[in-house]
Amino acid sequence: GQVHRLLPHCPYGFAAELARISHLKQLYDIDSSLVALSFPRSGSGDLQFQQVIRQLRSLDMLWTGQNDERQFALFLMPLTEKDGVAGYMNRIEAGLQQTFQATLAEAEIRFYSMPVKERDADRDLKMIYDQVRAA
Repeated sequence: GQVHRLLPHCPYGFAAELARISHLKQLYDIDSSLVALSFPRSGSGDLQFQQVIRQLRSLDMLWTGQNDERQFALFLMPLTEKDGVAGYMNRIEAGLQQTFQATLAEAEIRFYSMPVKERDADRDLKMIYDQVRAA
């Protein structure tokens, strides 16, 4: 669909899930979120990235990638509004504090999130994807 015109390399399952949760918003006003995290390419950055990936919740859909400076994870979080995202990020940060004694800021981990809207979700995905890949 539309996602693949904007982001040809988006995994099929991720694009399909985005369409599904956007449709849920349209039909039933059910909130879902799009979250992205970007990590430096470094020894500790790699370990932190792996730790965050391992904390994936069962409902969530993940798309990962990297460029020369950063590696990134985009998450679709169905049935999760901004309070849920805040709780998730608090858990991520607590885990990093525990394992690496670092806050998100200290680890140079960048975080973006937005609600999945009933239309133009594909454009929002492209915007967050471009942000998360910027050095």
